[in-house]
Amino acid sequence: MITTDNRVGLNLKEIALMLGVSTATPSTWKRRWTPDSDHPFPRPTAKLALWIRRRNDTMGWSRPFLCYDRDDIIEWHDGLREAQRERRSASMRESWRSRPGMPVHPSRAFAIVEHPLDEIRKLRAEVNGLKVLVNRGPVNEEPF
Repeated sequence: MITTDNRVGLNLKEIALMLGVSTATPSTWKRRWTPDSDHPFPRPTAKLALWIRRRNDTMGWSRPFLCYDRDDIIEWHDGLREAQRERRSASMRESWRSRPGMPVHPSRAFAIVEHPLDEIRKLRAEVNGLKVLVNRGPVNEEPF
């Protein structure tokens, strides 16, 4: 594992180890919490490449990687739970909002129907009719 100088910052793997999460999690956070989001992932403090010994015993530069300030990451992570809750709430409000051509929220579905029990019985009769077509035989009536 490449470790960076503590004066420069932490790379994504070190952030994962510090916070006790999967090594892929900081990359996901960086991708999801973009600079235009309400809780943007901290900006990198440096881009480093190290002079390393490669597998074939030759020396060369490592792939460049981004380094982040430890304090910024800790502060950002402390506010993450609230930001996730807000994001979920906003997505739930948006997904069930009535829009033309969109399905109605299940809790509002029967408020539109005048006689929901009659509608359920009609739907059950249609389903039984489809069962007859599929099974090619009579269907036992299910009491409601």
